[in-house]
Amino acid sequence: MAKTQTKPPRKNAAPGKPHPSFELTPHPSGRWRKIHKGVAYYFGSIDDHVAAHKKFLHDWPFIVAGKVPPPMQGDNAKPEDYTSLRDAINIFLDDIEERHEQGEVKHRYRRDLEHTARLILKAVDPARDFETIVAADFKAMRAEFAKGRSLQTLKNHIVRSRSIFKWLVDDGVRNAPLQYGRQFSVPRARAVRIERRRKGDRAFTRDEIHALLDAKPNVHLRAQIMLALNCGYGPEDCADLHLDDVDHGMLEVARTKTGFCRRAVLWSETLKALDDSLAKRPTPTADDAKEAFFITTKGRRVQHGKTYAIVQAFKRLKDRAGVGEDGQGLYACRHSYRTCTDELVDRGAVDLTMGWAPDKDMRNTYVSPMSVKRARLKAVADHVHDWLFEKEDAGDD
Repeated sequence: MAKTQTKPPRKNAAPGKPHPSFELTPHPSGRWRKIHKGVAYYFGSIDDHVAAHKKFLHDWPFIVAGKVPPPMQGDNAKPEDYTSLRDAINIFLDDIEERHEQGEVKHRYRRDLEHTARLILKAVDPARDFETIVAADFKAMRAEFAKGRSLQTLKNHIVRSRSIFKWLVDDGVRNAPLQYGRQFSVPRARAVRIERRRKGDRAFTRDEIHALLDAKPNVHLRAQIMLALNCGYGPEDCADLHLDDVDHGMLEVARTKTGFCRRAVLWSETLKALDDSLAKRPTPTADDAKEAFFITTKGRRVQHGKTYAIVQAFKRLKDRAGVGEDGQGLYACRHSYRTCTDELVDRGAVDLTMGWAPDKDMRNTYVSPMSVKRARLKAVADHVHDWLFEKEDAGDD
């Protein structure tokens, strides 16, 4: 039986990359290479990828800018205008923080931007020269954004990251234009809709709501559930509620997420739940908690993005009641509220209770939300109250 002869490898065959995200490509000539606009640039021997990468970080910003790279001064030398990805992101976040303090940027949007920024720095080496960020890096960011997250959340991170990088380019932090690549596109709207349908209805049914209330939530959680059912409140809306927001059986606030006016008539059951919660309200220990309606057991204000106590308490209640699915939290009661009010013709009054942005027409430029009479808001509240408490046969047809 004839022996199979293996062909010896080429003497100058290129090795593999030291890690998958390494920016340079090995060339059979024994050097590390990268191509820009059809021109190949070489950065040193394949036997020393560390030194080659240092030279690449030094030279590449100048190459992209169409300039001749100056000689390196020492092993760790970098160009004078070198800005790491971490430094670039921090420049952006500092601006957002300043605008937040001026009241221009809402806390929730700032928090969302910070979350996206952390994922960016997790996907790409924070020490990378910002000028060297290319399409392959945006592909890595998209992969990080997608881990364990829905398509809608993936879309939100991509949109926010594009806003971050656009700001950095517009502000002159980066000289070269950004090339996101086709793989950094947002998910198709059709795919997002299909995923949403597969998840099913997020709203609680009337029977599920009564099971939750019968499972004996603590006085604070009961008040929060009643706010969700009565006027579509979510966990952070509850965290924003002030002691003086309830006036003569009505809520009149500006929703933090949108900044739009929010007004709603409260049920007697909701007012009683709020009174019971207020009677057992912990003593405030921090200045910013003195006016907050719901505070922590340590007397501090519930911080945005840290409504874990509310979320976890509701999850335990849901488990006791034996209703709902994973991912259905207090916010699902807001879904129930809006689903029920969808039957009403008075869309303006419903949107006002939700704190939603009004339709974009000239009417909203001239007509104040305060012109919506209490009777219209009471009609909305009565409709949901009848569905939930009084008319057991409502909506069964």
